[in-house]
Amino acid sequence: MGLGVGALAAAVLAAGSGPTLGANVTAYQPEAYRTPVAERALDRLRDTGMDDAAVVVTWYMDDARSSTVAPDPGLTPSDDSVERMIREARGRGLRVALKPHVDVRDGTFRGEIAPADRAAWWAAYTRMVERYADLAARAGAEILVVGTELRSMSGDQDAFREVVARARSRFDGALTYAANWDEVGQVRFWDALDAIGVDAYYPLASAPGATAAQLRAAWRPIVRRLERLSDRWDRPLALTEIGYAARPDAAVDPSGAGASPGPYDPGAQAVAYEAALDAWRDSERLAAIWWWDWPADPRDAVGDAYTARDRPAEAVLRAFTDEEGGGGPVASIPWSLLMAVAIWILVPIGFLLIVRRLAGRRAGPETPPAVDPPAAPAPAATDEPDAPDAPEGPGATEAETASEPLDAAAAAPRARDARFSRAWREDLRDLGRADLDRLCRLACEVLDVEMAVVLVRAPDDPDSLVTAGQSGVDLRGRRWPADAGVAGMVLAGGEPVSVSDYSLLSSRIGPKAAAGLRAGAAAPVVVRHAVRGSLSIGTRDAERRFDDRDLELVGALAELVASAIARPGGPDELEDVRAQLRGVRAALDARDPDEHLRIATTVGFAARLGRRLLPEDPRLHAELALAARLHDVGMLRVPSASVRAATSGDDPRLARMHPVWGCELLAEIPGLQTVAAIVRFHGERWDGGGVPHGLAEERIPLASRIIAVARAWSEMTTDEAEPRSPEHALHELREAAGGRFDPRVVEVAASVGATMPRPAPRPERPVAG
Repeated sequence: MGLGVGALAAAVLAAGSGPTLGANVTAYQPEAYRTPVAERALDRLRDTGMDDAAVVVTWYMDDARSSTVAPDPGLTPSDDSVERMIREARGRGLRVALKPHVDVRDGTFRGEIAPADRAAWWAAYTRMVERYADLAARAGAEILVVGTELRSMSGDQDAFREVVARARSRFDGALTYAANWDEVGQVRFWDALDAIGVDAYYPLASAPGATAAQLRAAWRPIVRRLERLSDRWDRPLALTEIGYAARPDAAVDPSGAGASPGPYDPGAQAVAYEAALDAWRDSERLAAIWWWDWPADPRDAVGDAYTARDRPAEAVLRAFTDEEGGGGPVASIPWSLLMAVAIWILVPIGFLLIVRRLAGRRAGPETPPAVDPPAAPAPAATDEPDAPDAPEGPGATEAETASEPLDAAAAAPRARDARFSRAWREDLRDLGRADLDRLCRLACEVLDVEMAVVLVRAPDDPDSLVTAGQSGVDLRGRRWPADAGVAGMVLAGGEPVSVSDYSLLSSRIGPKAAAGLRAGAAAPVVVRHAVRGSLSIGTRDAERRFDDRDLELVGALAELVASAIARPGGPDELEDVRAQLRGVRAALDARDPDEHLRIATTVGFAARLGRRLLPEDPRLHAELALAARLHDVGMLRVPSASVRAATSGDDPRLARMHPVWGCELLAEIPGLQTVAAIVRFHGERWDGGGVPHGLAEERIPLASRIIAVARAWSEMTTDEAEPRSPEHALHELREAAGGRFDPRVVEVAASVGATMPRPAPRPERPVAG
């Protein structure tokens, strides 16, 4: 009837299709599993694309010393309701596990119980497992979990083996035990079970704010350790629980983050989901992942803290199941989730799916990562088929057309859309494809160093490194051993590193490569989960030391390099890039239709500043124009109710993270990695008090400093409640020069502001009714 012995391996691992996804379905009322709420929870779980439902039922002990385990008449779901829930889940095509729990009424963690009479406790516990083995067999469940997180009891190996034998005599499906993450290596009866179950609440970070790349790096040794355990016992792995509360410390203390009310941060939850799925995606030993949790009971407050439902983490799950070939039709996605995806989207695949939906087109299959070092960038041809629709006059962009009366944007949306499309076309011609040299120049600028170089494994010899991008040094055409220099240290360890004495490395990389450098740092360039190279920086300043903040910054820039290598862009991809950008704009407009006026003013003012401050390089002006349009794209991840707190700085984390989120989203679009970097730094302040990195003065990219001034101007002059005059706006800019803003940019703004058109009054909104 069920999957049988070894079924997890046979059903999933042998197929080579990667882990199935599921969720722990929870309820804490006797008849909660018989309600329409429970049925809707199953519908939503299935529509998310997941395949498994682990139905949880809980018995209780009075305190840690109690020797009895019994159902609670007011809390434990009745047998009839559990059986009905299993049948309902199976009727929806879900694979079902029945997962009994033991909780302690005084709050003691179940893994710390110490029954006064262990024999009596084991007798009571065995009766519980037998009861649910019979129920699982009647209802047709495929898997039975014979225990959950009983760390202080799982050392009683003989008693546990007896429990397993009793369950096996009554239930012919697959059996596993859900060991706590700090217990799994101590269990000695895995050979009696069909899979090694792990409740994987591993702490992955020491403080909130870790990136997905940092969390993936933290997962690597854990994955390797569990896979070795799986090999030793010859049993597949199942993450019987893994979960993250929607809290800033989601990955810091996964098991305790939702224990009490705290700051709401579904973005941190989604980042943790993304990292976990990426870390385990290619494991050949993992059979299933069951997320904690999926409440079927409105009273489940802890479940509400952890659930992915109606949060960006659900979009992460949908993206994963869509990519892996699971999930229902897109048409079945609830409208509320579509809105959540458009607003909160976090992972690259989920982002591209939403963009394709918004653009009304279907993208082709994902291309494999680049192996050859990217060639030096060249501007795209200007005689595209779309050229007849381009604006009159050379180089015209939305930055130019923004000088038209600004109320035209609201009064004539079709004209606005045509202008928008023409602007993308012109700017993308100038951007062409990813430019690793430009990213290296940015690295030199923001880290205040003289040299930056991107080294990648040679396509014809993975044991050699070649130069793919550089600034401040000429290393093109040279090769080095892959284990040499600071890059070799990064490739060996997969983590950012710093060195205080470059001379120690020069013997292997040669004096020309060392170029008189005295200190340096590097971070891995990770493409498709493999370290393909490094971004290395160096300085001739013998006193310079690179601290953790510097390494974080090098790592962030290395992620942009990785995106550029994986998605180099080029003329053949321009139409797809345009479609993605149209999707971004649609998401922004859906979020706040009134934003177009402010953005148009920002773009127009930034363009005027750029003509006075930037070199005569079409690519630099194109980068500025796109970054000015999209500088706030990261706000799509900020809850609508929290937008003001993010922009005003009232919520420091949101204020810090929305430039980072914007950078991450844009970095996934081919050829826009430098634009993404400009967006990342537009919240920095001249005095060093800005976000996200606290850069100061010339370390902030000039384009980012220009956007900061242009944005402030547009916010003041287009404020719906109290618009300032251009004269008043310029006065406030001057007051903030040297603190918030670059004094030189403000000085130019004083002369440019006089050429800006005064915004026309906003059109009155129709009154309903």
